[in-house]
Amino acid sequence: MTKPDIINGDITKTLLKLSWPMTIGLLMQTSFNIIDTIFVGRIGPDALAAVSMTFPIIFLFIALAGGISIGTVALVSKNIGANKKDDAGHAAEQSLLLSFVMGVSFAILGFIFTKPLFYAIGAGETLVPIILSYMYPIYIGILFMFLAFASNSILRGLGDMKTPMKTMILATTLNIVLDWILIFGFGPIQAMGVPGAAWATVIARFVAFAYIFSHLLFRQNLIILKLKHLMPNAAVIKKIFTVGIPASLSNIAMSISMLFMLRIVSVFGPNAIASYGLAFRIDSIAFMMVFGIASAVITFVGQNTGAKKMSRAIKATWSAAKITVLIMGFLGILFFVLRQRIAAVFTDDVEIIRMTAQYLKIVSPTFVFMAIGLITLSSFQGMGNGMPQLVMTIMRLFVVMVPLSYILSIVLGMGLTGVWYAVAISSILTGIVSGIWFKKATKTERCA
Repeated sequence: MTKPDIINGDITKTLLKLSWPMTIGLLMQTSFNIIDTIFVGRIGPDALAAVSMTFPIIFLFIALAGGISIGTVALVSKNIGANKKDDAGHAAEQSLLLSFVMGVSFAILGFIFTKPLFYAIGAGETLVPIILSYMYPIYIGILFMFLAFASNSILRGLGDMKTPMKTMILATTLNIVLDWILIFGFGPIQAMGVPGAAWATVIARFVAFAYIFSHLLFRQNLIILKLKHLMPNAAVIKKIFTVGIPASLSNIAMSISMLFMLRIVSVFGPNAIASYGLAFRIDSIAFMMVFGIASAVITFVGQNTGAKKMSRAIKATWSAAKITVLIMGFLGILFFVLRQRIAAVFTDDVEIIRMTAQYLKIVSPTFVFMAIGLITLSSFQGMGNGMPQLVMTIMRLFVVMVPLSYILSIVLGMGLTGVWYAVAISSILTGIVSGIWFKKATKTERCA
């Protein structure tokens, strides 16, 4: 397949060429946690609940790395579109530097604060030791995750979507094999249980980083990276942060909201916690194609904005929105009909399956609204404006979802069903408001 012509090619075909490798790559990335969940679910409900409670913290790290990633894609793609390859190279170098500093810093903070944090959110004496046995190895490998994210984002900004895809296929395949061996034991290797899942992820992420970083340094030929230039450049860092900080804050807000949600859900017991964790992972699977298209939109819009083709960028956004609405409409029906079977893939606990199936029954009809929100907000990011993403995230989580979850589930006594309805309502509002905002902001072919 030839390299997509982002500036002049057919819009729909180019978006699809950009998005399918990203979709597969993102599916592989999500599989790290999904696969861990499936294997850990076979250990027992406590192990599943413990690993489910770690996801907000892991998502926080992904949020921080993802913020730098989005800022990097936007800046690199815009410079490539404007034919400023040296500037694109400087952006790439600064992205790697930021990722290194943040990876080391947050690993240290994780070792210090994890134990008191999980006691604070209600993990209890039973779950905390299991949580620590999972999280401590994760912290050892967090630097590799940050650097791999940065390398991925640089290549995506250059228009290379296939190498990140190949990287994640390699890492996920390795993770599956190591999960089985380290969790349950094989030959002379003794079963490690929950810590085995963490070590499998760490090793797989290291391999992913080594593969994609070597490609970035030695195999791509659009930009030249000079490691001797890895000194902080305030001007370039500011440009990355212009988009990256709102994106990071949006994702951090999501992570924090998940902690609040876990605190609410924990009132209803360990099975409810496990069900909430499963619901989040199932959503991640459902939205893989949308995430892939949204990532393609950032690159497409970034390069076309750099090339002064704003109307083309806007047209591509609405084209992507139509595609994702069709996809998520179909998946929403599929997940609604097969909700029991989907939940049963992750656990054989009858009560957890019932709770998770109830979530899918209530939330899956709202998938199309979230798809619209993801695409339009990604387009804003490609244009270099990260604030709509931050504003909409805060509205969805802290104005609607968290308060409404508490009111419906506890104050009005609806239990876990109230939490699921709060998630559904927040998704509907996000899609509607985001779509209206983008339409008004681009009415005169400019980004507000």
